[in-house]
Amino acid sequence: MSILDRPSSSGISGGGVSRRQAWGLFWLLVAALVAWLVFAVWPDWLNAILISKKAFVSAILNGITLAGLYFLVASGFTLIFGLMRNVNLAHGSLY
Repeated sequence: MSILDRPSSSGISGGGVSRRQAWGLFWLLVAALVAWLVFAVWPDWLNAILISKKAFVSAILNGITLAGLYFLVASGFTLIFGLMRNVNLAHGSLY
């Protein structure tokens, strides 16, 4: 028996959709919805339900910026703790 004769261990059996593909499809649909909300022309009923488009785009960009700041602070703490094995909270000057 060669390596070509062995059955695949990719987790896909019966031609179904794997869990990884399902999550990928989910996040693709979420990204498409956010892109539509950012770039499409909003009808009046959507403006009545949500805030204005300018405020929505501003909130999305502010959220991405804050997530980037959290990532930088968390990776700094992780690097310091990983190298020194000591929790150094001297990063208070960032705030």
